[in-house]
Amino acid sequence: MIKGPGTPLATLASLVEYARSKGMYVILDPHAYGYMPLGNGRYGLINSSQLPTSAFVDFWVRLATTFKNYPNVIYGLMNEPKDQTPQQWHDAAVAALTGIRSVTESQIVAIPGTYYTGAHDWITSGNAAVWANFKDTGPSLFEMHEYMDSDFSGTHPTCYNSYPAIAATTSWLRDKHFKAFLGEVAYSTDETCNNNGPAFFAGLSQNADVWVGWTWWGAGAEFGSNYMFNLNPNANGTDQPQVNTLTSNLANTLPGAQVLANR
Repeated sequence: MIKGPGTPLATLASLVEYARSKGMYVILDPHAYGYMPLGNGRYGLINSSQLPTSAFVDFWVRLATTFKNYPNVIYGLMNEPKDQTPQQWHDAAVAALTGIRSVTESQIVAIPGTYYTGAHDWITSGNAAVWANFKDTGPSLFEMHEYMDSDFSGTHPTCYNSYPAIAATTSWLRDKHFKAFLGEVAYSTDETCNNNGPAFFAGLSQNADVWVGWTWWGAGAEFGSNYMFNLNPNANGTDQPQVNTLTSNLANTLPGAQVLANR
């Protein structure tokens, strides 16, 4: 039960309900890079001496219990874990997933890797190795992030990389019969992106059997007009240049995740 009008949980539930009324999905994730709050402004690394995995599991059991009757809710276990080893994060994530499955086996769970869950280094980072034999009793997918600048950080406007940077990961997903979702992806209007950006999304569309969706970073009031990945409409109502590429690839977005095979 959600108690107290105006509480953060009640506000979140209102947003989820509104999205459901519009036929939209909502991904709920703690945006904390593999940490959880300890109080007094301090954070503890999940599955370490700072914070036991049981606290992470408890969080997800509570959240899944609240939203288990919302078919438009996807559970994103964590945004960009970065400091755990692949095995350390794998063990925490599997424990949280098991907790969620004790509540619901019908909702999609998005599972990131560690080291910022980059698609370009999923194999070389060690993420692929620890998840190679993963099984789930409900629908799940791997959440990865990808930017096209020289260091894949999303902090530079120039594009150096396109779809070939994630080709090895695409092959791994197909070989292992897994599916993945790009939870963050974007490119700027720099001229170096004119070909790289559309080519990247074309690659996703051509491999939609494993890449079942993506979300752009970012749009909304907090992203000002000068932000290089800003997707908000211009003041005159026209779209940003990237919108044409995105709309032409909408057929391969998240609704495809509904047909995920139970693993």
